Amino acid sequence: MFLNCKILVVVNTRTRQVEQRTDYYPYGMPHGSATGAGVNKRKYSGKELITFAGYDAMDYHARWRPTALPLFTTPDPIGGIDYRVSLYSYCNGDPVNRVDPSGMADFYENAKYLGADGVNDGRVLVLRNGSGKGSISGADLTSEQMEKAREFIINNSNNIKAFESEGNFVYDRFIEVEASDENRKAMVGEVSKDDGTGGTEANNNREYGGEIRDGQVKIVKPGDVCDLSKENGAFIKLHPGFSTFHSHPSGEYDLNNGMVRGYNQYPSPTDLAIAQSYVHYLFARGENKVYIYTSSGIQAEMSTSEFLKINTNRTR
Repeated sequence: MFLNCKILVVVNTRTRQVEQRTDYYPYGMPHGSATGAGVNKRKYSGKELITFAGYDAMDYHARWRPTALPLFTTPDPIGGIDYRVSLYSYCNGDPVNRVDPSGMADFYENAKYLGADGVNDGRVLVLRNGSGKGSISGADLTSEQMEKAREFIINNSNNIKAFESEGNFVYDRFIEVEASDENRKAMVGEVSKDDGTGGTEANNNREYGGEIRDGQVKIVKPGDVCDLSKENGAFIKLHPGFSTFHSHPSGEYDLNNGMVRGYNQYPSPTDLAIAQSYVHYLFARGENKVYIYTSSGIQAEMSTSEFLKINTNRTR
């Protein structure tokens, strides 16, 4: 059986003949052209289709979802953690870019998959491993706090009741990040116009970035090129009221006295001051790192390559 969220094909491995093919609309309603529909019970997203009295729904274990609707029939049993996500939402309203084959929110430490809470909300959460930089606060969890969260997730992965009764502390030690692989690739693609090699090249002395609106990355105009011999730093104009991303340049300027002037590589007080209630991403091009921050400080940090690997090729 070959499966993605939009097409399901069942092949007889002995005869190599296609015995079932089903094409789906984004939220799982099959096209009228399906063939061999009764061969395999596992349908859209690998879930079992329940048909009764003309009512078609997919069984996601924790909840059921009608194939004709973009939402569940019951609220998330441990919902309310993120006010931006509806308690009835499937894949946060983006079934094209988001794939949730197990029907669970996933926990990561950088790009390492730790486990799931068993609830279908399409969320991806990473460990708050951020530490303070200069005047900027960090999550600053102790090693004991992080280890306790890791152990709980690993020992109770997919156990909804355990997370409901004992696991609330876990959510306080993780932060939700962008779940769409395509959106994260788009973010990295834009900021990589600064190639990270420093120097005085124009591309390495300006900020790049954008906003995440309506589930998509919206690129904004890059900031002006900064001359470190005359200016204190680079700047880009981003609109408040959205989750945003931007870069801090890798460029440098030789002061001719044995000193080299460069750009601050972590979130600035200005970045935090305009963050409001959203999660933001700072790409430190001189360090090849990503800082995930909120108005209260740096929540998590990882390499750019780890940021791209989140939520891809995971095993459960």
